[in-house]
Amino acid sequence: MSQEYLWYLDHFTVHHQVHVFVQLLFYRPDNLRVAVAHVAYGLVAHVACLLAVAPQLVRVWRDRRQTAWIAQRFGRLPPGRRPARPVWVHAVSVGEVKAARALVQEGAESAGRDPDAVKITSVCATAVDPDREAHLRKLVARMATYMQAPGYVDLLVELNGWDPEVLAAFRAAPVVQSMLGGIDSVATLDQLEEIAPLIPDEWLPAAVGTAEECARYWQGELEHGADSVCIHGSTPSEFGPALSAYQSQRTRREAARA
Repeated sequence: MSQEYLWYLDHFTVHHQVHVFVQLLFYRPDNLRVAVAHVAYGLVAHVACLLAVAPQLVRVWRDRRQTAWIAQRFGRLPPGRRPARPVWVHAVSVGEVKAARALVQEGAESAGRDPDAVKITSVCATAVDPDREAHLRKLVARMATYMQAPGYVDLLVELNGWDPEVLAAFRAAPVVQSMLGGIDSVATLDQLEEIAPLIPDEWLPAAVGTAEECARYWQGELEHGADSVCIHGSTPSEFGPALSAYQSQRTRREAARA
């Protein structure tokens, strides 16, 4: 199985940091320190990215053949490869993947394109047999951080028909108001325990449970419209048992069809 490395840098752009700074000031003009802390965190992330890239630039300087390697990491395809047009669906439920497939098919047909040529990748948060801390860190903290930023989750709430009052109550909660940065970065476990009841279970779509249950959830994403699944929130060693279970389940399905 080949490995592909994707750099997701949207949150580290200067434009994004300025946008969030203005949004936070507009949303909470009484609390300048939250906006300042958020931008400071973003600047630290910029520096961390530069430090991470530095060794790769040294490799290119020592061996010019590495130029193609680093170019591919920034989105340039090898010669002769046609650019694909994937649709990246981030951290959604099986039902939302099914809805996305219908929308993509309709859009492709209206644009005169082959709908089957547009591939959908579902980003699926995965936690195999998580203990309480893993549940809080991998699921609650991540979703809470998205909900924390004004304008980020609001559209999802509208599209999914979720109750906007839940989002408003979350943002008004004292524990959320006290955060000086992204919840997934600064919240303690005690604070996450306090935040967890503020987020409905249906707002946390993910592959969670035993290895077999996680594998079945991935398969559900594929059966309902996704062409591939991007495993999110777990390291290879953590989701390895689920991958083995998925391969076993696929082998049994293929044998049953034979």
